[in-house]
Amino acid sequence: MVAGKQPKILRWFVLWVVLTALGLLWLPISLLVMGTSHVGGYGQIPVANTARFEVEQGEEFGLRTGVDTLIDCEVRPEAGEARSFSIMDHRHSRRGGYDGVVQPAWFNGAATVTCEQEAVVDLPKVFTRDSVLRNISYVLMSAGAACLLFGVFRLWQRGRRIKRASPATF
Repeated sequence: MVAGKQPKILRWFVLWVVLTALGLLWLPISLLVMGTSHVGGYGQIPVANTARFEVEQGEEFGLRTGVDTLIDCEVRPEAGEARSFSIMDHRHSRRGGYDGVVQPAWFNGAATVTCEQEAVVDLPKVFTRDSVLRNISYVLMSAGAACLLFGVFRLWQRGRRIKRASPATF
């Protein structure tokens, strides 16, 4: 062995330890990020009866509610036509995704939303932040799973080498 050079087996073992530790660390962190990707209050405007918000044309905004009954809301922009939406909370249904109506803004500037019951207007930054955090968590979960699989593969390979190297005993 050359002075200062680590044995090949030791290098693979150290690499396996590091990757397995990263994999075990990344999985819970990514699950935590994914679970907290939608934080209430950030970029949200509560609607008691009427609320005012501003968006630029083409940006998506959302309307949602916390009640299990269908409620009607009307979005009336300062410049443009008013539109009505019916929204309902789907928290107890089996479908996933956003609970409410997502609509690209057909107007530019301020608008007033009026709803029969309490609702929430989600501004565009909610969707941007949620999608960024969700994508980060997907990358972390994939990296964690890849590290764990690589670690298991290296252990399996190491076990086969040890069996091959040991003399057969009867």
